[in-house]
Amino acid sequence: MPTHTESFLRIILILAITTVIHAAHTSPVSSRFTVTDATSARAGNKEFDQYIRIIGWLKAFYWTIAVAEILTIMLPRLWNIILTSNIDTNPTLDLPLRTSLMSAIGAFLILSAGLLRWWCFKALHKYHTFYICIVEDHQLITTGPYSVVRHPSYTAVILMTVGMMCWYFAPGSLVVESGMMGTVLGKIVVAAYITAIVRQVIAFKDRIPEEDAMLRDAFGKEWDEWAKVVPYSLVPGLY
Repeated sequence: MPTHTESFLRIILILAITTVIHAAHTSPVSSRFTVTDATSARAGNKEFDQYIRIIGWLKAFYWTIAVAEILTIMLPRLWNIILTSNIDTNPTLDLPLRTSLMSAIGAFLILSAGLLRWWCFKALHKYHTFYICIVEDHQLITTGPYSVVRHPSYTAVILMTVGMMCWYFAPGSLVVESGMMGTVLGKIVVAAYITAIVRQVIAFKDRIPEEDAMLRDAFGKEWDEWAKVVPYSLVPGLY
């Protein structure tokens, strides 16, 4: 079983990771009040429209898991009573929640992606919205992370998604150690979550051409010159 120090550090890590995930899924500006052309303000595609609608639920889901895991660490006896009532598991077993190698990798990816996402928010400032649109006095940002790839914010989201899969489904995590994936309800919840995450990644990838087209229409030669210098969308040298 983890020591008190290890448990305390894991609680700190849980709070840090969940805060970063929450911030990364929260728009830094309210695009609905800044767009100058209402017809241009759209999520981009069907999958992304759905992502926008469920994003609040996803953030609540992440915080629910975080609170549940923290309570599991702090109040193991109480949690065992709950488990005995709802999940077919050993009632005398304290859940061995710990930071395994896989979860450590996940944590690193999440925190790194969160830092990149924040850098993108800072670089774009009021131009960073969850909608494809041209805002008032829009300028083409080509510095910071946008001097490396054209859509670094999407790179951060995809990187964070990989990290979350490692973090939440690693040995030592609440999802794995509680046995919830062995229940019908648990399987349904996990399947729904994975489906939502995969569709989110597809939505980001599919909306890149539409966003490029809108920026090219708005900035013309300036965008063309930037695209020559920064030819890759997500990963330098690959894509």
